[in-house]
Amino acid sequence: MANIKGKVKTLAMVKNVVNVKNCTNFGCMAIDGKKAWGLKTASGNEYSVVHYCSDVNDKVSLRYTTPKGLLGHGNCMTCSNSNLLFGVSNGLNGENYIVRVPRGFKGDWDRKVIFKSEKKIPALAFYSNYHYLIRVGDSPENQRARFGIGVLEGQNTANPTVKYDSSNEFYINTKWTYKHVQDIHYEPSKGLLFPTMKSQGAAKNEANNAAQETKPVEKIDFSKVKVEPLFEEMVDFDTFSKSDFRAVKVKACEAVKKSKKLLQFTLDDGTGTDRTILSGIHAYYEPEELVGKTLIAITNLPPRAMMGIDSCGMLLSAIHEEEGEEKLHLLMVDDHIPAGAKLY
Repeated sequence: MANIKGKVKTLAMVKNVVNVKNCTNFGCMAIDGKKAWGLKTASGNEYSVVHYCSDVNDKVSLRYTTPKGLLGHGNCMTCSNSNLLFGVSNGLNGENYIVRVPRGFKGDWDRKVIFKSEKKIPALAFYSNYHYLIRVGDSPENQRARFGIGVLEGQNTANPTVKYDSSNEFYINTKWTYKHVQDIHYEPSKGLLFPTMKSQGAAKNEANNAAQETKPVEKIDFSKVKVEPLFEEMVDFDTFSKSDFRAVKVKACEAVKKSKKLLQFTLDDGTGTDRTILSGIHAYYEPEELVGKTLIAITNLPPRAMMGIDSCGMLLSAIHEEEGEEKLHLLMVDDHIPAGAKLY
């Protein structure tokens, strides 16, 4: 599952999605070949409307109002064989569940609740046969989207259920925050895809898609990599131990005005007082993609003024040369490590 990767493509643009019964929130969509379904809900989650396109290049042809409260805040849906599955947060009685509905329901809702969760269900996608990718709950503490595998059991029985397999969980890290990893679509030939909302005639289709791109795993030919030689001079342990290495959490990050290189970090170092560190890595990172990350800093260096701002410490990076070009990677560690944890 760790190999799932891909980028957003414009596979469907559902047109003529008007508001019915005050359903203004376009929560999710699902596609199967040229067919597409979209779900809009009312702000109070009391009503939902399913919009259906027989051809993604055409307008919505049919609309169905769902039973009151059934789909709650519909964050996600997917196609599975002859059924549609909806991931529901705050549905009937405030519960979170997955409900299965035959594709040709035409308003008569023969629905089955096949999975219940104590946490919200922001994302759901058909993977293969009776297997689904399910995102259960939010991950604000680490800004990552966590997924597991759901296996449908009793497909042809009166009470089918989905069993969630937490042993195969994996995470998705993106340029955007965990909150945007909601409705998803999986295709073996294209990978894991995410939808984007654009007004018709928008001039920035490609830019919008690029902003929601998960980078494929980059293969590095280490035969072309050069690193600095190891120091021959030894350092005694007492000298080494004087450097205070700590885990820090990035609370905010912004580019320093009038500087092409510097980023200004606001860091949680575990003391309860924000720490400011400046780092000349803007050529390698955009500030917004670093918010929420856990980094390593030397915290007992004397303050150093840069562009009129005191930098109180230094963030650690790994540097190497590749085909004559310098490469830099900011050291990012497991988000389970708390701010202020000391490195030995």
